[in-house]
Amino acid sequence: MRWFPALAALVMLTSCFHKDDGLGSKISTVRGFCDEWGARACNDKVVDLCSAATADDCIGSQQSFCETLIPEDKYSAKTAPDCLDAVADAYKDGVLTADERDTVMNLGNACSKIVSGPGTAGKTCSEDSDCDRDEDLACIKKTSATGKCQVPTSPPVSGGFSCDAAEAVCVTDFYCDGTNCLAAKSQGDDCSSTLPCDAASHCLDSGGKVIAVGESADGGAVAGTCAARKAVGGDCTSDDDCVSRICTQVAGSSGVCSAQISLSPSDQVCKNLR
Repeated sequence: MRWFPALAALVMLTSCFHKDDGLGSKISTVRGFCDEWGARACNDKVVDLCSAATADDCIGSQQSFCETLIPEDKYSAKTAPDCLDAVADAYKDGVLTADERDTVMNLGNACSKIVSGPGTAGKTCSEDSDCDRDEDLACIKKTSATGKCQVPTSPPVSGGFSCDAAEAVCVTDFYCDGTNCLAAKSQGDDCSSTLPCDAASHCLDSGGKVIAVGESADGGAVAGTCAARKAVGGDCTSDDDCVSRICTQVAGSSGVCSAQISLSPSDQVCKNLR
């Protein structure tokens, strides 16, 4: 009977392979992936908090939303299982952090490689999805709105050190001026589309509009001033106003900076969950 434990282990291993093969087959297409995405997102708590009529309605709505995020010709299934696990984890408690919101609404974090372009190493790009994400390539920009597809340095380059290598990226709150990693600008400093502010502030033009890094199509340096982001409890009109990156709209006022998103029928996240 010594062979019995080994046989049992073999049966279990074979069963696991069959399960994996089944999921792998389903998520080989955008439609299959998005159907599974909907099933992972629409747990009982989400269905209840978002006031979905049924779980099937929630799944169908979320599947349709998912499909709008992924161009058919750029879908990559390589990291799909990790992305689906992240979606399930984000929605499991009915509360989203800013990172979790970015994952489920904008294909961020664990889902950032689902959309993969044709760009090989060294090719010109404007965003990560222009590059071959299956090869871990990202769009690395230095001093303009365009960059090159490269595998980013890991770990990132520390402040004061050279970043002239094509693949070099700087640590948080530092930016590459084309030669070295310099400290990002802070409250009151001049900033531009190529001269970023630190995480505690954002770059605003004279009219109070946010200037995003790399915003100008021609790579020109749209100018502004770094303004402090609001702490939790501060008034806001957009997520970018808040250190937490979450601005919750409140009836009768512009909004308030919040630490998290609590799902409810009035929240925009629930729009595609019912």
